[in-house]
Amino acid sequence: MINDIVYYIMNSNTIAQTLLFADDLVLWSADGDIHTIQESLNTAPDALLTWSNNDEMTVNTSKTVFQVFTLSTKPKAIQLLYGDYQLQRTQEATYLGIVLDSRLSCNKQASRVQAVAVQNKIETVQNNAFRIIIGGAFSTPIQAMQLQANIELLTFRRKMGALKLIERLKRHGDFWRNYNPAERRLKSQPIFLHVTKELSTDFDIPSSNRQSCSRQENLLDI
Repeated sequence: MINDIVYYIMNSNTIAQTLLFADDLVLWSADGDIHTIQESLNTAPDALLTWSNNDEMTVNTSKTVFQVFTLSTKPKAIQLLYGDYQLQRTQEATYLGIVLDSRLSCNKQASRVQAVAVQNKIETVQNNAFRIIIGGAFSTPIQAMQLQANIELLTFRRKMGALKLIERLKRHGDFWRNYNPAERRLKSQPIFLHVTKELSTDFDIPSSNRQSCSRQENLLDI
């Protein structure tokens, strides 16, 4: 049903280009004049809105953002609308796992790939240490070696460290205990509070009857 959306937008007298992967749609336009780009990109959402109304589909505007790619140091003012909703601008978006910054420098993507590679390497070292400790074969499941060695996985330790920190913050004063983070716009760009909230749900941590910490207690003494 969603496959005809590209043809619908392309036939709407817009010069914007489209790319569709599953239910992720990207619209883009390139020009030396920012006003021409704004005009072309505002025509495409109008066609998208008409298509969604005709097919009784809904576009999640909370996950819909736009980004301007330019090497110019001058600010580029642009306003894009989806119906009556003004789309939010971002300086860094992630599409199909690739981080795109406004200058297309790929620095953010390189940093992410490097961080994941280092993390995977460390976990590989831990898994090899499991085999040395218990004398396990290469085919021995990681969880079985973990249970026998009674050593927690590094991934689990990182999650527990984050939970301990947020729980200490919430016990330290009323600000963090009553603070509600802004609505999460993109699943690919979570913040610390959203991550710890999901972890609290996964680990079924009770939020009632929290005892306040002393003012002199060190928050980072986990």
